Formats: sequence, structure tokens, C-alpha cells
Amino acid sequence: MLNTEAGHLNFKPEDFEPGSRGLELDGARIYRFGETAIVLDIINIAATHRLATQAKIYALDHALRLALQNHATTAPAPGVGMDIVPGDCNLSIFFNPETLSATRICQLMMSCWQHASGAQARDQGTIHNLQVSYGGRSGPDLEPLARQLSLQPEALVERHMQAEYRVAFLGFQPGFAYLHGLHATLQAPRRQTPRQRIPANSLAIGGPYTAIYPAATPGGWHIIGSYQPGSLLFDPARDTPSLLRAGDRVRFERSC
Repeated sequence: MLNTEAGHLNFKPEDFEPGSRGLELDGARIYRFGETAIVLDIINIAATHRLATQAKIYALDHALRLALQNHATTAPAPGVGMDIVPGDCNLSIFFNPETLSATRICQLMMSCWQHASGAQARDQGTIHNLQVSYGGRSGPDLEPLARQLSLQPEALVERHMQAEYRVAFLGFQPGFAYLHGLHATLQAPRRQTPRQRIPANSLAIGGPYTAIYPAATPGGWHIIGSYQPGSLLFDPARDTPSLLRAGDRVRFERSC
């Protein structure tokens, strides 16, 4: 069981008053964000350690959910007046101060962070094998991007399919998952001129990420193909609306 006693963690309630700087703990800063949120932000992330750091965020997310379940007699479960949101090397907890105090959340977050390990998250998360088609009308940027990267289009496709990706976080639009793990030779800046409309299910590359657009939207990423949906990426009628969640693993397979 995690030790969440205030003294064990040198915890000072005033460190987490709204507007305070919070405190630094094991490479992270934990601070209050307004009246109803606590944030953990990683400090000075080395590029070579980014994936390992993100894995520790997944482990923190998992540990916090377990810790809150263990404290169910005094705290609501995640999703009941509370939301745990992993981000890009950060994690936020949004809560109702009438049902759980900021002090208690800070204690839990600090203790879980001290015990979190990226190795714990290595095999966690649902595995998704997604069917995609590359190039052609559904991937108009495949050939131009390949030329930009000094690759043959088929070489770009093969490298893109070889990787196992991790969902780093969701953002931009409902169900839009930023996937870590893109090969360094495939990383490219956003297009100089964004498109006014990108079709739903477009498979894209933008900077160090690859992603699928769940819905039609303007966007500036390079469109290299299209997801052939077996399941919608976002469906508000489902119990869990987003198909992909932070920490999930994704592999792309070429559709027949």
C-alpha cells in the first residue's frame, strides 16, 4: 500500500494553494491549476528520454486510478466528479473540491509519482491493429513527403508500418490520438499551407507524431493514407467514446 502520510513526503498544504509554484519532486513539478485541478509537469525532458518519460506518465495514470479505487470510501472513483487526463509528459487531475480535497489529491499524486516506473506501463494498454491504405487519392502527400525525406514511397510505407506506436495523449478534436514512436527518418514539419478540409479517417504525419483524424477538419499534417474503420475512432454513444486511450499500443496493417 502506498504511504501517503504528509510528513513522509515533506508535504506542505500551502505549496498547493491556488497561485503557488507547487513543489518539485523526482524530476517533476506538481502544482495547483485554479480551484479544481492539480497538474504534474516533467522538468527538462531530454529528447532521448521522452518515450521513457511518457511511459512513466502512463504508469502514474494507472497507479492513481488504483489508489483512488482503494480510497473509494473517502473519494469518488475516476469519472465521478473527477477526471484524470494524461498529456505530453504531464498529467492533470480535475476534481470537485466538495467531494475530495486538493490536499488529499496532492498526497496521492506525490506518492504515486515516487513509486511509478515506466517499466510498469510497458505491457499495459490495449493493443490495436488498425487497417489502413496508403497513397492514392486517400494519401495525397505520400509521394511529395517521400521526396522531401529522400525516400521511395514504398520505403516510407514500410517504415511507418514497422513501428509499434503508443498513444501519448488525446487532443485537438474528440478521439484524435497523438501517437509516439514515429521513426526519426519519417518526422517532418507541418505543411506550409494547411488544408481547409481533411477527410475523416485520414492517416497523417506531423512533426514527431503520426495520427488519424477522427472527423473532417482543417489541418496541416501530411496525409499519407486512410484508416479503414472496423470501429469508429470516436463514438459518443459508446460507454468509452474514444477507441484509443493514452497508453494504448497501435500497429498499422495494410488493408487488402
